[in-house]
Amino acid sequence: MEQLFDHSKEYDAMRYKGLSISGEDKIFFIQGRIKNLKARLPNSKKNARILDFGCGIGDATVKLAEYFPDALEIVGTDLSDSALEYATKRRGSDRISFVSLSNIQFQDPFGLCYVNGVFHQIELPSRRPTI
Repeated sequence: MEQLFDHSKEYDAMRYKGLSISGEDKIFFIQGRIKNLKARLPNSKKNARILDFGCGIGDATVKLAEYFPDALEIVGTDLSDSALEYATKRRGSDRISFVSLSNIQFQDPFGLCYVNGVFHQIELPSRRPTI
């Protein structure tokens, strides 16, 4: 399978081309998904740690930090080192970090895992069933 994010510098241009028909930008759709997610979570749900699985260049990771201001840590993870380098340089902060999937630490649990635009990249025979 071709690594999409080997071309992380061109990623925004590729995504914009696909979204241009809607008249909206990527942030409009990211915000909509995260608002919908937050509205469905119980009010009592505290997420000390949030995982953005398949974060790409970190656009949604930043929005997760904005929409969940009580979260102590938001970790973006991806298979592409170039996307993670891009995200770290432009979006990393004291609350937001980006880590290669092979180096992620799970000692402390994540209260929320955000996944968008990832599973279509995994070939069907490689997908594990979920409950």
